[in-house]
Amino acid sequence: MALQTNVFEGGQWVTRTLEPMELFKETTAAKSKTRPRPAEPPNYGILTRTIIDSPIFRWVLPVHLRSSRNHDVALIGDNFIQICELGQDSQLHNVVRKSDFGSRIRNARVIGQHPNYFRGYGDGDNNPRIKTEDDDVEMLDPTQAPGTTRTPSGALPPQFLCLVLERGALVFLYLKKSNDGSLEFVSSCHEMPDKSLVHPGFHMAIDPSSRYLVLGCAQNNFIVYELESMETLHTRHSQRYPLNPIKSFRSRAVNGVIHKLEFLYPAPENDFHIILMMIIHRKHAGRLAVYDWELGEDLRAIFREEKSGYHLAPQWQFPLLIVPLTVRSSFMIITEQHSAVLHGLPHGPPQFAPFTLGEHEESEYHFGHGEPLWTAWTRPYRLPAFLKNGDVIYLAREDGIITFLEIGFDSDLQTSTVMGSVDCNIDTAFGCVWDSLADVLVTGGDSGSGAIWNIEARERPRQIGTIPNWSPTADLATTKTSVATKSKRRGNTDTQTAYQQDRVFACSGRGKAGSITEFRYGLEASIGLETDFEIPVKHCWPVPLPNYLRHGGLHLLLSSPNKSDILFIADDFCQAELMTQLAVPYDLSSSTLACSTSDDITVQVTAGALTIVTNEDNTRHLAHEFAEGLDASIAHAAIHGHIVGLALVAGSQFSVKTLTVDGLNVSQGPLFDVDGEVTCLALTNIASSMVLVANVWRPDGPVLVFYPVDPSHQGLQSPMEVTLLPSLRTETSDPDRREPSNKIEAVTSMETVLKQADSTTLVLGTRSGDVFTVVLYPDDLQNATICHDKFGASAAEVFSLGQNGDPPSFFVCCNSELTVLRDFSRVPEPLFETKLRVLPTKSGYTAMATPFINMVARLPQHLTARPSCVPVVMVSGTIVYIAELELQPKPVLRHFKLGRKPVKVLHSQRLNALMVVVADEFDGDRHSLLFIDADTGEDLSLPTDSAGQETEYISGLGDEDVKVPSIASWRYQRNGREWDYIVLATSISQELGRLLVITADVVDAEESGTSESHQGSSRKIRFWTKWRSKLYNAPIHTVATDPHGVFLCSGSDVHYEIIDMVDKRLKTDKTHELGSPAQWMEVVDGKLHVVTSRESIEVLDYKSSPEDDTMTRLYSDDKAKLGQHCIEAGDASQGSSVQQITLLSDMCCGLWGLWQPPQGARPLQTVLLAELPTSIRRFGRCRSRPQWQSFSRTLQYDRIRNSPDDADIIGLGIDGSMQHIVLLGSDAWRLLRFIHNLALQSLTICPFFWDADGMADIDGSDPEPRNDSVKEKHVDGDVLQRCYDKHALEELMADPGHYYRFRELLIAIDQGRHVHSFTESTSSRRYFELGYAVLRYYLAPIF
Repeated sequence: MALQTNVFEGGQWVTRTLEPMELFKETTAAKSKTRPRPAEPPNYGILTRTIIDSPIFRWVLPVHLRSSRNHDVALIGDNFIQICELGQDSQLHNVVRKSDFGSRIRNARVIGQHPNYFRGYGDGDNNPRIKTEDDDVEMLDPTQAPGTTRTPSGALPPQFLCLVLERGALVFLYLKKSNDGSLEFVSSCHEMPDKSLVHPGFHMAIDPSSRYLVLGCAQNNFIVYELESMETLHTRHSQRYPLNPIKSFRSRAVNGVIHKLEFLYPAPENDFHIILMMIIHRKHAGRLAVYDWELGEDLRAIFREEKSGYHLAPQWQFPLLIVPLTVRSSFMIITEQHSAVLHGLPHGPPQFAPFTLGEHEESEYHFGHGEPLWTAWTRPYRLPAFLKNGDVIYLAREDGIITFLEIGFDSDLQTSTVMGSVDCNIDTAFGCVWDSLADVLVTGGDSGSGAIWNIEARERPRQIGTIPNWSPTADLATTKTSVATKSKRRGNTDTQTAYQQDRVFACSGRGKAGSITEFRYGLEASIGLETDFEIPVKHCWPVPLPNYLRHGGLHLLLSSPNKSDILFIADDFCQAELMTQLAVPYDLSSSTLACSTSDDITVQVTAGALTIVTNEDNTRHLAHEFAEGLDASIAHAAIHGHIVGLALVAGSQFSVKTLTVDGLNVSQGPLFDVDGEVTCLALTNIASSMVLVANVWRPDGPVLVFYPVDPSHQGLQSPMEVTLLPSLRTETSDPDRREPSNKIEAVTSMETVLKQADSTTLVLGTRSGDVFTVVLYPDDLQNATICHDKFGASAAEVFSLGQNGDPPSFFVCCNSELTVLRDFSRVPEPLFETKLRVLPTKSGYTAMATPFINMVARLPQHLTARPSCVPVVMVSGTIVYIAELELQPKPVLRHFKLGRKPVKVLHSQRLNALMVVVADEFDGDRHSLLFIDADTGEDLSLPTDSAGQETEYISGLGDEDVKVPSIASWRYQRNGREWDYIVLATSISQELGRLLVITADVVDAEESGTSESHQGSSRKIRFWTKWRSKLYNAPIHTVATDPHGVFLCSGSDVHYEIIDMVDKRLKTDKTHELGSPAQWMEVVDGKLHVVTSRESIEVLDYKSSPEDDTMTRLYSDDKAKLGQHCIEAGDASQGSSVQQITLLSDMCCGLWGLWQPPQGARPLQTVLLAELPTSIRRFGRCRSRPQWQSFSRTLQYDRIRNSPDDADIIGLGIDGSMQHIVLLGSDAWRLLRFIHNLALQSLTICPFFWDADGMADIDGSDPEPRNDSVKEKHVDGDVLQRCYDKHALEELMADPGHYYRFRELLIAIDQGRHVHSFTESTSSRRYFELGYAVLRYYLAPIF
């Protein structure tokens, strides 16, 4: 007996005969591999947090937010404020950032007058000099301060920021110094009077006296606020009353829709005159309404009646910009085609004085189809005397054209000059920053980087700085280069696993600003000087020269393997040269081991001598003078103040001794023989005694040997050994701190972290990449506490970052990467809570890769004018870098400039390249395919025809009507063989579609016969069109692949295409009709998941019915969603008990968790829902965590594994922001959501969730998480981050009931594993420590 059936073999369906035993065998095997689907949905939570903020800023507001001396600039985005200051280097330097608004910022303005206008609250004689025009009054004398008084300590600044939040709140902000010297925002929040208003603050204006504020709604209402005078606010502030600028308000409805509103300047002789104008549209006609009143009048009487206003001619009804002018209560009106100055208000009808703006053709930064529009204006700083008689305005067009306008006293246009084009797109972000010698413009847009421009008199704009902006981000790709490597450790045969981190890339920008962006996060080190020494440099130190040799600049002592050198660097960092031995007092004949300066005495230790240099003299002592008759050299040295520790070696015998330097004299301590090899030295204090610590390597492992510096002093009298073995247990509940599994390797560097009366803490770097934090107790040195971090497989070198008085912080060089350790804490265990990568950058080199750093040292602080930075010297082999290290982490991105708009990006591991679809918007929007080297950013593309002849475009691309909306890689399998292809989906004239199958191979650049334009890389990627499918009757939106075929969505139809081996072409095997076009398709566990633009998601079966030409719908969503992308979350691999869910993003900023029930007939079930700040355009998986996490991070605290390899899930927004997404078990969700709910009710954590009556603006007040709400399953990681940063758990749990519930939730985590040693008498501190450990675990950086 035999059966016939259809099976899929060799890339096609065939009829095959099966014997009964073969059929039973297949059935049994299938049953054994099938895991029954649970009947109940998983009880998951989800944590999302912003790991990369959107770089887009909407407003540039110059503001004196600290004092009249600080010329701050507020860059305001949708949900953040970044306060910057223009530095001496003409760059904007970050001052402080605020992003805890919990709501989108709808509008923003500055309240208060510039100190140039507002006198009485300045800072003494520090008034700025203001630029004047050629024929104006003279400059103010900077040494005089007429009419000013010194600001009392802690006084209010001259100006505030006023924000309108989308949730309906008005926020006033300024800056003050906190007790620790850092800056913090002071805020005052006021609710809108009527919650039913439609988008209040859509329009916003401040009157010139800063006594009135008007908010216009998107439709037919406006609110006028009367504000307190600055004198009143200062008086209240001195009496310690809270900031409350609002005196009264009045709302008013109008008959029509408000299009524009602004306050006009009053006449100079009537400062108390308030003039409000607005353009209102009703019945397809525009009217100009004017309200005017005197300062202090009753607002109810003023706005009792609506003003009918004046009719506007059709060409003036829809202005783009309204610009109030300082003369004659006039204003400029700018429309698409016309412009004019209007005056005559408020006592009569407006009089129009049309003028023509300078002509300039559109630039390369115009992306629209029509004429470019005027988008923003700004007024540069001028003296009050000038502004009473005239006005000056800069106008900005969206394509980067800037025009300068000068208006005379009679409101006539005197000058209209096109200043030229700035190389960036400009929207509403446009402002002029104060500078004493020129106008400095700050520009920003939503398509490419912003910029800083210097405009001197009668000169074109000159770019002096760049503001990073990587939006819009259209697609995401990860390199998937995680590979395991093994390296043997010295002294044992065990292996240590390492891996290369995944990298994350995105398509960003448009037009000329288009690029591929690599996401990185850490501390930026801006390189100012780079010099190649040509000989490997081991170490370097900044050193002074004696008075008689000093001639300015910086002198670096460089240590090479066999010699030393002094490198002179000029003060302007433009010159670097080596100095000869005759020109310096230091020993350059051999390698320098240690160098230090204390009390104007510099001590240098080389392999052959000890050199002492003072301001007036110097001396040198040879090594044999310290060896007591032995022919020894110096192997290691350490210096602390005037104490020097030496490790001497004669043959294979090591010995150590200490020296005391007194001026040019040296006194010697006893010589101690050492049993073993000394690998490094350090000097530190144990209790009150100075000791020399030597790490000694012996066959059975390393030991720390402590030698007394002065045996006669009370304390350590003789050498003492401390064995570093695994028996020294590490007690830790932190997942990032685990016991070393093998014995400790030789220590190569040691630094002192903390010296206290009861303990001394050291940090040790080892040859195997381990970094140990060791706490030593004077009464019991053997019972040390050790904590462990793994930074890589190569040697870890530790260098000090902090100076005297600074908190402990250190550099770690390992695997050629540089890391900063800081925020040291001994509770509950000694650890550095913050670890951050250092990412060197160089101005003008946006694609610069991170150099391999093998050494770093801090330089004197006076070398930088930026208090938020630390000057450092870094060594990369033979190259020495001088850089400024920023102390605040931020995105430090690489940009591979393309000069065209990137549309799609995909990484090929086989080709080791990024496959990028680009659109040339300046050449008919033609689409093409590029191959970009992911390491260098070089273009490796070599398009050819099928015969191998180089072409500009491959077959199927290059026409203006052909677009590529989707790209996929295809590993085609047939008869046990595999082929790698690239699949492109094309849309032709937005009516037809075609599929292109591309072949690509790596070729040698020299042998490929490339044209001259392709030269520069050692390899090229040759690619050509292998197959072109038939034409489909609708555009192809997206593609997906499986080992045997290609899926495509043409219009609303899904096609499954396979290769016809007879005709050697693609043919349709199955189809399925959707309700709307697919946005994304992916094969998951043999099923096709399709995200549609209107119906959410469908799961299709295309395998079970080979005889049918249609697919079977297994699951669909019964709730329509505007789907964008999806990804599977949860480890559903064989043997795992985790249930898998589908995460779906929609266009309304929603993130849905959908679960597939057991029966396919049932709809998908929603198990969670998160509302995000922005919509996720693309999901991705990556294993990009720093190496210190990759070696030690384990699955705990009830975290759900995302996938079999436990890669992190990230989501990219169109605005350039990035979210990290974590699945939570039920116990973790309850704990974190409980903290989240309490934080929403805290003024400390969420100050803007509270209304004017002090009530939290959330549903209910019970913090207990609700299991019956899918929205409650979301935990906002940004809120938890603020809880962790502010160390706020104790404050949140101040209520006893909340604290006891917090304890219960902690105990439930991981079945109580983390509290097994706790008892009823365990202090609350232990529970809070565990709570912070949980937060630290979930909030650990992934870059």
